Amino acid sequence: MTVAKRLREIGNYGKAHIESVAIRLDEEWRRFKHINEQRSRLLDLALSFHRKSHISLGPMSCFCFCFRIT
Repeated sequence: MTVAKRLREIGNYGKAHIESVAIRLDEEWRRFKHINEQRSRLLDLALSFHRKSHISLGPMSCFCFCFRIT
């Protein structure tokens, strides 16, 4: 982005193309960042659920194992 700004300020012959590529790059970066944050939140929720279910069901695992139908 810094290079694009400098080229735009200088008045490079490809100014319009540089601006469009810089805008697309910025949009894609924001989209990637947003998706990555959503994924991180989902993984945090899954980990929290796993930990809480392990704590809640921990004592039940012995009970369920003893009465399993084979």
